Amino acid sequence: MDLNQPPPGKMPHLRGLGGKVALGLARGGRSRLWQFLGVLLLAAVLGGPARLAGGGYQETSPSAKVQNAWLTASVSVPGTTTPIPQTIRFAQPPNVTVGASVTLFAAASSELPVSFSSDTPPVCTVAGPTVTTLSAGTCTITASQGGNADYAAAPDVSRSFQVQAVAPPAITFAQPPDVTVGTSVTLSASVSPQDGLAVLFSSDTPSVCTVPDPAVPAVTTIAVGTCTITAYQHGDPPRAAPDVSRSFQVSPARAGSAAQTITFVQPPGGKAGARVTLSASASSGLPVSFSSGTPPVCTVVGRTVTTVAPGPCTITASQGGNARYAAAPDVSRSFQVSPVTPGLAATRIIVLAAVILAATAAAVALVVRRRPWLHSHPPTAPALSVRAVPHTGPPRMVSVHATGTDATHTVRIEPSPGAGTTTIKEARP
Repeated sequence: MDLNQPPPGKMPHLRGLGGKVALGLARGGRSRLWQFLGVLLLAAVLGGPARLAGGGYQETSPSAKVQNAWLTASVSVPGTTTPIPQTIRFAQPPNVTVGASVTLFAAASSELPVSFSSDTPPVCTVAGPTVTTLSAGTCTITASQGGNADYAAAPDVSRSFQVQAVAPPAITFAQPPDVTVGTSVTLSASVSPQDGLAVLFSSDTPSVCTVPDPAVPAVTTIAVGTCTITAYQHGDPPRAAPDVSRSFQVSPARAGSAAQTITFVQPPGGKAGARVTLSASASSGLPVSFSSGTPPVCTVVGRTVTTVAPGPCTITASQGGNARYAAAPDVSRSFQVSPVTPGLAATRIIVLAAVILAATAAAVALVVRRRPWLHSHPPTAPALSVRAVPHTGPPRMVSVHATGTDATHTVRIEPSPGAGTTTIKEARP
């Protein structure tokens, strides 16, 4: 009888079927007979002829040359099968910090599932393929595969990695410089490692310095002394960084330490008797004072100039400074004060008065020449005077012709400064 190797899986307990066996009566034939009978029994148990690798059956009639047939077979009894070995491939986990999670990657050559266990529970624990780190140290994880009916248990594979402690956040706060009163100070602070919380500021000495907005790194100094500023974060450690304080000195402001300038708008010109409003400011914001450099022409009170007489008016703007600012350089502005033009009625009165005066003088002179006796005893006549509207203009020359004579008289009109009466005098040759 000839039997060929069956395909895998068809007869799970039959191993190594094939070859020939001789059934003669030679030495050892009895044992071979029993071997042959066992094969027949096995074939009967399996339900018929032996199954071939190609899916068909092949058998030889017992009437054939059985003595020339060789049969080799091995029968596996359940529980005595040799398991197939397997191995585990376990990827090395990375180093992490405390609190981080690690995902494990491992696979068995049998494709059976791999389980994990932690050999260092105080440092790390494992659930499924996920490791949770608890404290700083070395975390060791073991991958296992226990096998099954066909595969032997795989040798365990262990992997270790470092769990590092997380550095707590810390604030770096630059030292502010010493300043004088009234100076604004810009602060500089940062946190590392970044924890997502903003750095805020507060003043521990509000009588010396203030922080108008905690989120803005700016300090305003208001008095002499030590200013202490604290940089902080909202929250509690370890999430928030510990507070950090810095102190600096606020000194009195030195006189003249800050310069200032004056901006003086040019005043407009005007006529005598008019008022002019001045406009000037200092870069320091301090008030500006004014003074007149030409009091006969103009005077000043506060920001108002009163023009007195025609001529150039000069005004000086000044700012004397304070404890922080030096005195500003004086700035002067000049403008012209024009005379007031007399009205038409005043001019007519003056001219009429001059004509009357000239005519009277001419008549008196004529009488004196024709009557010599008047020379020895000239009558005493009152002085002639004419009252007229004040005239502030320059002296005028007025020519007057006497009626009925060839005599010509020249009259000079001169206003008296500061007086309300104008005197008209006859000009003698």
